[in-house]
Amino acid sequence: MNKEILRKDKSSLSLWNPDYVLEKNTLDFIKRNILKSYDVILDYGCGNSPYENLFTYNKYIKADISQNSKQTVELLLNNNSFEKLPLENNSIDLIICMDVLEHSGNFDKILKDFYRVLKPNGQLFISLPFLYREHEMPNDLYRYTSSFIEKESVDLGFKICEIKKMGGVYYVIYSLWMESIIKSGERIEANLLNKITRKIFNKMFLPIFNKFVFNKNVNLNDSVYHHILVKLIKD
Repeated sequence: MNKEILRKDKSSLSLWNPDYVLEKNTLDFIKRNILKSYDVILDYGCGNSPYENLFTYNKYIKADISQNSKQTVELLLNNNSFEKLPLENNSIDLIICMDVLEHSGNFDKILKDFYRVLKPNGQLFISLPFLYREHEMPNDLYRYTSSFIEKESVDLGFKICEIKKMGGVYYVIYSLWMESIIKSGERIEANLLNKITRKIFNKMFLPIFNKFVFNKNVNLNDSVYHHILVKLIKD
């Protein structure tokens, strides 16, 4: 999912957009779970902070492994080894961690540190890919099942408020087909036929599939899905 084009005004939520299903479900998930206002928000793995304008807050802390194009990252993280966040205990109202934890081998340590810095009843929003191509190599390390996420979260003391799977079997097939031409290093390698077939499908059929096929609800007991969204509360 391309987080950088996700916007509050829904300008990216066009039925012509290959990421329509993921972006619509993510926006809907955030909007139904956010509070009216927050004191302090931590955007962990923020990129260019595409979700920032969805929230009302006093302070918005941005953390990532490198500086973004806007030069707004305040906390530079170590991608090679785990380090505790330089934040006080019980100091954060909301943590946003979207499409980040698959790049780290420290899932439990990171969640434990999130629990430490969250205020009582503080919120944690997580999104993770499941059936998705390797991306941002060599830093794409893991895929986590819904049962693993649930067990780890509860074991660390979190209360699970919502688990949302999105992008069912037909969207997974479409996504893998579309992005099979993207190689390591995010290089596109495709012959003319591959380019033409993808362009024809997207121009002629994508809006119909987005509206009537790809956007169908994915049940919690479905085992084939593209992404998962999780809302946790510090209990």
